[in-house]
Amino acid sequence: MSMSKEHPDRSAGAAQLDAERFRLYYKHNPIPSYIWQKAGDDFILKDYNDAAAVLTKNQIPELVGSKASALFKDRPGIFDDILRCFSEQAPFSREMPYRMITTGENKYLRVRYVFVPEDMVVVHTEDITEKHQVEEDLRAARAELEDRVLQREERFRALIGNIPGAVYRCACDKEWTIEFLSENIYDISGYPPSDFVGNKTRSYASIIHADDVAMVERIVFEQVKKREPFILEYRIMHKDGPIRWVYEKGRGVHDQDGNVLWLDGVIFDVTERKVAEEALRESEKELKKQKLALEQKNLALQEILGQIEIEKKQIKEGVVANVEELLLPALGKLRRKGSALDNKHIDLLEKSALQLTSGFGMRVSERRWKLTPREIEICSMIKNGLSSKEIAELINVSSRTIEIHRNNIRKKMGLSSKKINLTSYLQSF
Repeated sequence: MSMSKEHPDRSAGAAQLDAERFRLYYKHNPIPSYIWQKAGDDFILKDYNDAAAVLTKNQIPELVGSKASALFKDRPGIFDDILRCFSEQAPFSREMPYRMITTGENKYLRVRYVFVPEDMVVVHTEDITEKHQVEEDLRAARAELEDRVLQREERFRALIGNIPGAVYRCACDKEWTIEFLSENIYDISGYPPSDFVGNKTRSYASIIHADDVAMVERIVFEQVKKREPFILEYRIMHKDGPIRWVYEKGRGVHDQDGNVLWLDGVIFDVTERKVAEEALRESEKELKKQKLALEQKNLALQEILGQIEIEKKQIKEGVVANVEELLLPALGKLRRKGSALDNKHIDLLEKSALQLTSGFGMRVSERRWKLTPREIEICSMIKNGLSSKEIAELINVSSRTIEIHRNNIRKKMGLSSKKINLTSYLQSF
């Protein structure tokens, strides 16, 4: 019985721990993330993390509370993705080009949709614009290279001399003793084909990079034994010193008894592609460094914001102390010497002084209401519980004038058609 009583508490504690872990992970996740909450047939943007604020250049707060159907009216597929994640209650990802609503920038994003019970979808939007561009460039380079290889193989059947690669026939031995080698080997290695024929000056194996010799032998011999084509990439030493990467494709030719007669194949220089791949790897390293730097900046920003909050609290405490220790005692002395009307002014001044650190002044002065200085002054008196008659006496106008001001204030604050007490409304600020 005691175990069954403790179980709900443990479950609640575990749930709270999981919720806190999720909140911390979400808020400090370096990938920009947004929370969408189901609202009828639509979704409402409820929250975003720090990385999203950075990506949108701090313009995302303006979109909080917006409907997904409105924000993505020109990209209905995004709304459909959010709805799909919510309906299937299962995560999925996709990559897409996207024009930022906040900044107008064109980005390429890796978007991951994650359902969070019971009515939310978290959307992670990783900016992979630079990586995508590099991949597109590399993909285009690879596609171009593969297209060239196919074209060269077709021309090989028509005319060997027109092939940019080096066409060869050689023995299946460790020296790769050359019987025939096209002129293009000169462009690849810096040596004329005559140097290799019959190992006259040097063997082809002699220009293969020492670290790749065993790998080339293993792959070629294994594939020939299985009577399958071989494809490999390896390094050779150019006559002028630099290393060149080559792509080789060939196959063994066998007699009726299964004995290897020779190897036929073609060799291409793929140094440029290899350089591009290395550049891509370096680019990815740089992106990781930039990501780390951004995370460190985010941490520094959090520390700064925390210090600002501390300073704001200290300022507020200082103002309160000055009011209580300096201003209020002075007002008390004035009260003892003043008339009844003066004391009303002093009462109002005391209440206003005690509200110095509240948000009332900022709220009532908001531009959207467009209150005049006189109306702001009257709002302060109404908030402090003064009647229209008392206000009229204090500012030396008629009660009718005060009523006109009250009606104008209600109209500007959108309370004309609502059964809301103006005093209570102002005291809620």
